[in-house]
Amino acid sequence: EILWSKGYISAIISDTFPLFAPHWEGLNYGRGFDYIHWIRGQGAQGIVDIDTSINVEVDKFYKPCGMDPFTEKRHREQLKRYLQYISQWDWWDNDECHFVARVIKEGISWLKRQISEGRRDKLFLWLDCLDPHEPWDPPTAFSRMYDPNYEGKELIDFGGEVEGYLTEEEERHIRALYAGEVTLVDKWIGIFLENLDSMGILDNTLLIFISDHGEPLGRGGWGHGIIKKIKPWPYEEVSHIPFILRHPEGIGQGKRIKAFVETCDVMPTILDFLNMPSPKGIHGKSVLPLLTGEKEKIRDYAYSGYYAKSWSIRDDEWKLILWLPEEISMLHRKRTKIGFLKASRKPELYNLKQDPQEQENLIDKYPDVANTLELELRRFVDSLA
Repeated sequence: EILWSKGYISAIISDTFPLFAPHWEGLNYGRGFDYIHWIRGQGAQGIVDIDTSINVEVDKFYKPCGMDPFTEKRHREQLKRYLQYISQWDWWDNDECHFVARVIKEGISWLKRQISEGRRDKLFLWLDCLDPHEPWDPPTAFSRMYDPNYEGKELIDFGGEVEGYLTEEEERHIRALYAGEVTLVDKWIGIFLENLDSMGILDNTLLIFISDHGEPLGRGGWGHGIIKKIKPWPYEEVSHIPFILRHPEGIGQGKRIKAFVETCDVMPTILDFLNMPSPKGIHGKSVLPLLTGEKEKIRDYAYSGYYAKSWSIRDDEWKLILWLPEEISMLHRKRTKIGFLKASRKPELYNLKQDPQEQENLIDKYPDVANTLELELRRFVDSLA
């Protein structure tokens, strides 16, 4: 909306169903954009016409994970719907027809239309791809790329604690599927960048790449013993995400910055790049001073959390995780005032320089460090109000 007021043409193109699914539509994620294009069907979401007469063999692609019967039933029904969906289409061996490709191609088409109408500047394009989110179902060329000799069950829907659930081969193969999906996304981002170059606008464009979260991928440092983001854990494999920026003038080129940045910094960074002031009251800060070397950091701590479940804070060396008890979490869901944060599980403290995979909880050994971080976390949360 700020860019619109300055004469920019904007577009959002996405297959990320929470942006437009019926139970989310009231949030109006398309507000302010001149052009909106939702690509429906990712993960069988947003599809109304499912041919339920098609017989799908769920057990070929599903392995019970030992959760409660209700959860198991829900997972099986979700997978059945998904299999019914893909059985009606033949694009799964053709990466050009996959969802990420369709988002990218629509983005390229939008840019070409703008150029054909004489607009080569003052354009804002947001491409939002669900991939490499689960289900990890890349086309065959990518699904076998990192584990070509796998002969076990082809798991499409899964999630749970790995121990007693997945064999080492299955766990390895799921990581390979994820890697294949990431490679698929990499390919199509590359195609997008090549098209920007061929259209002659790459060197006049600020590019920002981010993700929303990472994924737990198994035992130990892979994912603290779980597969898929099914638990409210703000460990590094979930909360430490990529933030890649390409400045058209080459500022910061090839530079890896260790300073803490957060997703709320994207908006003020774009406005700073365009010499526009940020509105008052926002929490983000421009990262451009980090690129130029004007500043070494824009904040002392990084914060993350899982709504009504867990909070965390980290500095250059330490990370503290606090947990909300289940009864407090449920009160949150009922929008009931709960008072201060308290932990049902034991708080966790990690030295990330010595233990980047967060395997050794040092809360008992360094209580003063934990107390200092907790006080800073509470002060930060209070400041948000």
